[in-house]
Amino acid sequence: MTQSPPVQSEASVEPVIKPLTQRQERRLREALEERFMDLVRNSKKRTDESSTMRTLDAYLTTARPLLALILQIPPAGSSASLRTFYLLRYTNDTFTAITGYDPQPDAVAQLKQWLEVLDRGWATVLKRRRWDPIKRDGVGASQECQGVSMTERTRLKSLLLSGTEALAIWLERTRRAQAQEFADAAEDTGLVEDTGEEQIRLDAFDDIFSCTLDELGERGNEMPKMTGLVEPEMLLQSELEGEGDMLAFDDVDEE
Repeated sequence: MTQSPPVQSEASVEPVIKPLTQRQERRLREALEERFMDLVRNSKKRTDESSTMRTLDAYLTTARPLLALILQIPPAGSSASLRTFYLLRYTNDTFTAITGYDPQPDAVAQLKQWLEVLDRGWATVLKRRRWDPIKRDGVGASQECQGVSMTERTRLKSLLLSGTEALAIWLERTRRAQAQEFADAAEDTGLVEDTGEEQIRLDAFDDIFSCTLDELGERGNEMPKMTGLVEPEMLLQSELEGEGDMLAFDDVDEE
């Protein structure tokens, strides 16, 4: 008796990913541009009472849904290039905005979580996988689509290096601000109080973008650790420069 071949379960069948239609892509671009403008506008006027993003945690709360939207662009056809283009822009804009905020120790935990999602997001794009917003990770096999170009990989590496350096300076300033707060509280009360706030440690950020760097083939090249990036003269220069732009983004050719 001839046995029938095993039936593949629905759960194991990888869904076919289709690119966006021209109409869908046009509407998506319009929505993304509006959200990018909102992020940039409100972060730049963060000292103004009219801004909806006066603190870093408020900024990250608004920036996270935009990241999820970009990552869910299907990795197929021209849509895959669109996802890479907007994720490069998002990475630059957010690093520039974050390091412009005043030190805010209670936002560091949320910042670390956001960085971890961004890292998994970039690894997903580099692997040409689709993004699962529930798992917050890439799923499925690599798609039959054009991957991230060498030019885009170079720009990404540059953004990560300069962005990580700027972030290290911001974290060190925030760590010092937190330490001063603890010292002032102890001086006022004569006691060291347990506020429940975790002390900021730069080494907790040493492995940020580890997934992305693995895909870029850079983990074995002794990429600098967060704890080794901050020098006293860098902190002084940062304080003198104030809120100047710390990163420059060259427009990516979408073709």
